[in-house]
Amino acid sequence: MLSFSPLTRKELKKRLYTRGYAAEEIGETLQKAEQFGWIDDASLAQAWVQECIRKKRNSKMWVRQKLLLRGVKRSIVEATLDSFWSESLEREILLKVLQKELAKREHQGVSFGLKERSRVFQRIARKGFPSEMVQAVMDDELGRLDQTNGVNE
Repeated sequence: MLSFSPLTRKELKKRLYTRGYAAEEIGETLQKAEQFGWIDDASLAQAWVQECIRKKRNSKMWVRQKLLLRGVKRSIVEATLDSFWSESLEREILLKVLQKELAKREHQGVSFGLKERSRVFQRIARKGFPSEMVQAVMDDELGRLDQTNGVNE
């Protein structure tokens, strides 16, 4: 069960339960798996956060929520995020997400009026980025694009 992808304690417990193992067997298995280092929620959280940072697609809030849903304890999640995530990283990831959204719309030939700006803002904010940061990064990036395209001359 552990050979395909790392599991949290909660995920392994759920898999064993759904396969019909008794609670006592599950408890013993989890204890042994932790002793041998086969399950380690802290290491899993660190690896997963580092992978999310490498991919640069998701907000800190999204990563936090996914780890909590996988059953990682809140204290482990917060400690891991505090050690790897910064506001500048969040801003960098947000900028990448925004640029991707803008490129997609440009490729589709969508005019970028107030309505479309609002749609982009809402789409990115729903991904868990702080709305104030989304607005600031959008203002900066769209202002830069307007200057590049000669709109504000």
